[in-house]
Amino acid sequence: MTLPIGPSSISKLRAQLGFHIEKDIRHWWELRKKDLATLSEADFAAKHGKTQYAARYTRQILFGKRIKARYWWKAAAAQALLFSGETDAKIAAKLGIAESSVRRVRAQSRRERLRT
Repeated sequence: MTLPIGPSSISKLRAQLGFHIEKDIRHWWELRKKDLATLSEADFAAKHGKTQYAARYTRQILFGKRIKARYWWKAAAAQALLFSGETDAKIAAKLGIAESSVRRVRAQSRRERLRT
């Protein structure tokens, strides 16, 4: 069904009525910014009915890429934690990385220790 008015008139009418889809979508994400910053992508998606991809994409837009400093794992505190004997899950939570990354970083640390 077509309306008897042109596209520009429809846009003007929407603006006058307060329908701004881009602003409304941005506002929705801004209201959930705290959850987006603290929850995993899967948890955010489940809680708010979005896809994990949407959570990841919007997180990058709002917060930028989260990249640790190069060789952050060589710091004394990180090394002490990596070889503390705690579970990988606890170490991962304290370092803010995935469990699989704990194993990878620990292996890199061992290789570094063997070289020196």
